[in-house]
Amino acid sequence: MSRIKGLLLLVFVFQNVFAHDEEVKGGKALVKVEVIDKKSKSFTPSRITVVNEDGKLVRLFRATKKRTAVRKGIFYFDGQKGSFKLRPGKYQFFATKGFEWSLAQKKIEVGKGEELTLRFEIEREVDTTGYVASDTHIHVLRYSKHGDIRLDERMVTIAGEGIELPIATDHNHNTDYLPIQKEHKFEDHFTSIVGNEVTTRIGHINVFPMDPNEKAPPHFGRRHWHTLVEHIKEKGAEVLVLNHPRWRKKNGDPRGPFGKYGLNQVTGSFKKIEKFPFNAIELENSMTPTSDNEVLPFFVLKDWMSLLNHGYKVTAVGGSDSHTVKGIVGQARSYVKSSTDDPSKINEEEVVKNFKKGRVLVSKGIFTDLKLFNEFVVGDTVSLKDKSAIKGTITVRSPSWIRPKEVFLFQNGEVVWSKKINKEKERPLDIKLNFSIPVPKIDAYLFAYVLGDGVEGAYWKTKDPYTMAATNPIYIDADGDKNYFSPKKLAEDWIKENKVNLVELEDQIKNLVPQVGVQVMDILFRKAESESLGFLNKLLKNLSLKSKLFKRYMEERLK
Repeated sequence: MSRIKGLLLLVFVFQNVFAHDEEVKGGKALVKVEVIDKKSKSFTPSRITVVNEDGKLVRLFRATKKRTAVRKGIFYFDGQKGSFKLRPGKYQFFATKGFEWSLAQKKIEVGKGEELTLRFEIEREVDTTGYVASDTHIHVLRYSKHGDIRLDERMVTIAGEGIELPIATDHNHNTDYLPIQKEHKFEDHFTSIVGNEVTTRIGHINVFPMDPNEKAPPHFGRRHWHTLVEHIKEKGAEVLVLNHPRWRKKNGDPRGPFGKYGLNQVTGSFKKIEKFPFNAIELENSMTPTSDNEVLPFFVLKDWMSLLNHGYKVTAVGGSDSHTVKGIVGQARSYVKSSTDDPSKINEEEVVKNFKKGRVLVSKGIFTDLKLFNEFVVGDTVSLKDKSAIKGTITVRSPSWIRPKEVFLFQNGEVVWSKKINKEKERPLDIKLNFSIPVPKIDAYLFAYVLGDGVEGAYWKTKDPYTMAATNPIYIDADGDKNYFSPKKLAEDWIKENKVNLVELEDQIKNLVPQVGVQVMDILFRKAESESLGFLNKLLKNLSLKSKLFKRYMEERLK
């Protein structure tokens, strides 16, 4: 063992002597950088990305240490008087501050021993007025025990990506950013909330707000979601997000807690548990791809819609799950309704309530919002008595360097309206799309979803080949009784009010709206005695031949 240690020490000394010698003889260039907000003409926290002619990240030498986070080709800093050294060569430099801002770039050839100053100007291209940018899933090495980012580095990456409401969610630890935030003078850039990623064998749950002086919720030995949730709520948490509900197995298929408990992607019922106890779900996680076989984000989208069909009012959120400097914090993010746009004056109580009410938008490179009748917003319930149609507006915004392609409107799990988007190259997008759809036969939830191209550039490379945005639902009271009832609730009411006759059941279900009919079948299956299962299976097979929804439900039951 001592010989191995001795060899390692020699290697270390050799590398450092060689590096020092190269520093003296190689004549690296000194690059000084500044990033300016074009509108205010003031320095702004940002990220500098440096790549070679092949587009690969390059090593930065002797970078400024104060208020920075530096890795290969990556330099987060406060925007003023940053510097690092580079070997002579041709490089491309990018300046960014999250997707709300423009992308500035320069191609430079640096010579031996040269000293140069690069000044970048960036400007806000995406208007998010009325919302604050939040990342609900952030880690540091000290408390999560893996990754590479220090607490002080996390402060500048948060500011440098334009996150205004970061939720600290280290594994089984109540982390408070405020002391280190004040020490490094980033108070003006964001308001942080103490949270915790309660990490168990039955799932990872981001919970907030938490008290940094309290012990973390107990997590060892937890075997049931409901007991876990009880203990979390006892610690004061109000928002409970089921993180990455799907993740890849070795064969590329999505598994995760929803696979473990057997979520039916049509009805929202589970094979192995009775109820879903969380009030939020991570719809988009930019560091944890879902499936090799279905790379588009629609897999978790189907999960979420099935829970909504079942009657759970579950807020969809976006988070990065960043554990490193390279893992872009806030690449997937949530926009939370806020009465102030000043990131230093965000009211924690207000935004927590808005998380619970579903007044949240999900984004990864695109911003979208939904409004009905020029009045109702996400989280609202709309009574449609005496209305002949649902009229609304979908807002879609993106920076000049991201391309949205298509917008979809979902109603009770089905696409009811869509439109292709034509975006000019190298121009930001800010459009309002008007739509009119028929009033549904039953109560419904309605939300918008936008899909766009992924980003290949190292300055904001996406792990999966897409960008996206989604709103949370607006709930539709179709009959004007001032209540919203989910397809599951309507199915339960129908069973109570009607005598279920197995002989006539097929005709009875055919007369129902499919989303209600499939819930009726699910309820009957869950209550069926063994002697009636054969008949129900035969009936389901007949229904699946004529309905895609029933076919999907049957396939889910066979998993």
